[in-house]
Amino acid sequence: MKPSRSAPVVLAAALVFILCGAPVQAQVNGEPAEAPEAKTSAGRSWEKLRISLGGFIKRFDGRIRLDSVDGDIGTEIKVEDDLGVDRDNFDLRIFGNYRLGKRSGLTLGYYQWNRSTSHVIEEEVHWGEEIFEVGARVDFGSGTRALQVSYEYSVLKREKWDLVLSAGLSIFSFDFKLAAEGEINDSGAGTFDNFSQATDLVAPVPAFGLQLRYTFRPGLEAALRGVFFALQTDTWGGQMVDVAMIVDWFPWKHVGFGAGFNSVRLDYDSNKKGRLKVDYDYKGVLVYVTLVY
Repeated sequence: MKPSRSAPVVLAAALVFILCGAPVQAQVNGEPAEAPEAKTSAGRSWEKLRISLGGFIKRFDGRIRLDSVDGDIGTEIKVEDDLGVDRDNFDLRIFGNYRLGKRSGLTLGYYQWNRSTSHVIEEEVHWGEEIFEVGARVDFGSGTRALQVSYEYSVLKREKWDLVLSAGLSIFSFDFKLAAEGEINDSGAGTFDNFSQATDLVAPVPAFGLQLRYTFRPGLEAALRGVFFALQTDTWGGQMVDVAMIVDWFPWKHVGFGAGFNSVRLDYDSNKKGRLKVDYDYKGVLVYVTLVY
């Protein structure tokens, strides 16, 4: 699964637009006048802390694979198609942003979700050391938790535009459990009828981001954000593209509402106990309430 190439193109185009479309600064005594600083957070220069709580209604396309310890390639399981897991899911999210200065800040976010199903498989599945034959009933459960922290710095500020770079770390924790009844062939012990195995993966993903913010008027803001990462080593590797378009509206001084669209593609593999590969592609709608202090 390869990250979408369209997201970087959109962000690059937006960057070119703001750089080329920024108003030409006036000349004073032969020297360019200093560009006006944008009023942070839609004119709320007093703002120090934002806390947002809301939900993400998303649609999944997930794939997992567990190779054997000896290196035999396992079956790539299409979670929704092969195991009958519901594509639609909902999770609660909490995010916070703390301003360190006029141009810098820290962001912290956390969210999690759980998915499960019971399904009679229609094709043979190789999972680690085991082989699930056609007709076996597989109980599948998965849990995902994500913690994100990043440092942001505004590299270009105008009266309405704000271009922000970020660097941080996202830690994904995956838990998978497969239990099966039916004809299951263990490569070391012959055929048996019941099987249960839990597998987990902790995936630290350092990421770099680019965000373009625009203030329509005090109390109404929009942002286009992209976070990217790609790295491969001998024991683990991964790549991530996280793109979001959001709008924030603040009808009151300390309370606001937000909504937007978020698309994430995450591929990760690790050689912990046999190579475990996780490919997640999900997208959906964000809605949340924001408190400002």
